[in-house]
Amino acid sequence: MNGTSCPQCGTIDQVRSVRAVYEEQTGTYAGVSAGYSSGTGFVPGVGSVAVFGRSTVHTSGVSSTLLAQQLAPPPRPVLEQQQGGCALAVLWAVPVVVALMTLPLLAGGEPGAGRNALIFWGVAGLPALVGAVVVLLRRVLARRAAGKRFRAQTAAFPGLFAVWEAAFTCGRCYLAFLRAGPFAPAGPRCVPVPAFQQLVWTVAQETTGTGTPF
Repeated sequence: MNGTSCPQCGTIDQVRSVRAVYEEQTGTYAGVSAGYSSGTGFVPGVGSVAVFGRSTVHTSGVSSTLLAQQLAPPPRPVLEQQQGGCALAVLWAVPVVVALMTLPLLAGGEPGAGRNALIFWGVAGLPALVGAVVVLLRRVLARRAAGKRFRAQTAAFPGLFAVWEAAFTCGRCYLAFLRAGPFAPAGPRCVPVPAFQQLVWTVAQETTGTGTPF
């Protein structure tokens, strides 16, 4: 049995690399569609007039078969973008606006003006300030966690991709396998195609220690 024979049926005619099958069954598409419409409009001083319109829609994307999805390579690491910046800006702005609103109270020079201004700011501005601090701390912690995940995924990706690129599939047995070698020192490792991605994670973890799922 040669290195590219199927470990289950022993034939070679239906054995292909996972990468070749994935690229063959994944493609891009792009198109343009045009539409026309007509109706009646009203113009003051003129009356009813005919109205015509034309619309153009551009579409593009990636299409893949179920087999290609099951044999897909590990995703490339992407640093998560933090959301909530607008809410944070509003929360920071509220205490400032409230503080500006207390200036007339202080400028009036009335007895107890300072106390009244402080109470007003405490009721209207302090909750927003506390909320802004909480949101800011959560964003900082979330950014640190996202950075940590991104670094771990970046370290794991080369090992995962190497395992994926070394794999084969048998179209007759609907089997994915790694032939005997660095990633399968004890002999070929086989799984049904739907379990292929789990095999990649497992082998990467065993051989490099970095195959943590994304």
